[in-house]
Amino acid sequence: MDFNASSASASTSSHLSPRQSGKATTTPPARGPGRGSGGGNCSCGCPAPLVHVTDPKSRLYDVAKTGDQHRCALPCDGIYFGEAERSFMRLWIGVWASVCLVSTSATVLTFAVDRSRFRYPERAIVCLSACYAVVALGYIVRLAAGESRQ
Repeated sequence: MDFNASSASASTSSHLSPRQSGKATTTPPARGPGRGSGGGNCSCGCPAPLVHVTDPKSRLYDVAKTGDQHRCALPCDGIYFGEAERSFMRLWIGVWASVCLVSTSATVLTFAVDRSRFRYPERAIVCLSACYAVVALGYIVRLAAGESRQ
C-alpha cells in the first residue's frame, strides 16, 4: 500500500528545503524498453503523469520512488487541474474576493463615518470586517500579480 516510499539511507537529506538543495530537474516520461529510469530493476520508464528526476544534485535524485519506479516523481504543477480549470478558478476567486472587499469596506467605512452607531457588541463585527477586507485584498493582489513560476 506504500507507493511513495523512500530509502532509509536518504533520510539525512530529506530535511533540506528545495532552495538549500537545488531545484529538481525533470524530463518527460521515457517510453519503450531500454529507456528506463536507470535505478532498480525497472526498464519501463516513468508512467504518466510522473516525471523522471535526472539531476544528480537534486534532493529527489535517489530518494524518489513510486511503486517500483525509481527516480520518478510528480511534476510541480499541472497535475490536478488543466489550464481551463485554473483560469475558471482565478475568475471565481477574483469575483468573490471583489464582492467580499466591497461589502467589508462598506462596513468599515460606515464605522469610520459614524462611530457612535457601533457600540460594544457591534464593534466586533467591524474588526472582523476589517480582517476579511485585508484577506480579500490579498487575494486580489495575488490575482493581479499573476502566478509565480520558479
